[in-house]
Amino acid sequence: MQTVKSIPVALAAALALAACTVPIKTGLGAPDPKPTPPPPAEVGAGGSIQVSSVEPDSAEEKIAMARTLTDLAMAQSRVKNEPEAVRLHQQALEVREEVYGQSHVEIADSLNFLGASYYRLQRYDDAEAAFVRALEIRKRELGPDDRLTGLAMNNLAFFYADRQRYAEAEPLFEESIRVIEQSPDSTNAEKARALDNYAAMLMDAGREEDANRILSRSVKLRTERNRLDDIIKQTK
Repeated sequence: MQTVKSIPVALAAALALAACTVPIKTGLGAPDPKPTPPPPAEVGAGGSIQVSSVEPDSAEEKIAMARTLTDLAMAQSRVKNEPEAVRLHQQALEVREEVYGQSHVEIADSLNFLGASYYRLQRYDDAEAAFVRALEIRKRELGPDDRLTGLAMNNLAFFYADRQRYAEAEPLFEESIRVIEQSPDSTNAEKARALDNYAAMLMDAGREEDANRILSRSVKLRTERNRLDDIIKQTK
């Protein structure tokens, strides 16, 4: 029986933020197609989840199947059935690669979720490979200064920090924070969480003064966010 490790809360939150579902386009500049109903799923022999055996014909149907597989995998993670989650995430990844090829933002999303499941099973080499490939895809498809690239970079940095590979984690944390902070699309919550992850590594490394300096920036962002929330409530 495989040992399942709980994923750190900060990493789980970062992965959720970093995941981005991009609708498939029918053509350049074309509107998104009508959502395709997801294929039915059932419990197979041994408790494994089986999606409909009917082979999807169109790209839209295949992507609908991939998203269903991802949803089912995340549900399995919530009930601590991580081996089944890995199997479903792998199937979702294979379907997306069939549609998109080897490099697409949805493939990066699949890899982030698959990496998290590998991590919970303490399959650290597999987890690292998934996180590294997800980051490489986002750099290539979105650019090195995109917000989602920064979030993927923060994920990988947090993974290295959790494995006490601080020399690899620190430059990634610093670069990810630079990218996230300069992006006009980043929220204060995302910026603060990226800072919190970095501060946690510094604290673990025994650098309390540096950790407190980073945390003070996070606290300022959270204060600004709370103040904005109060203003919004008052105008309602």
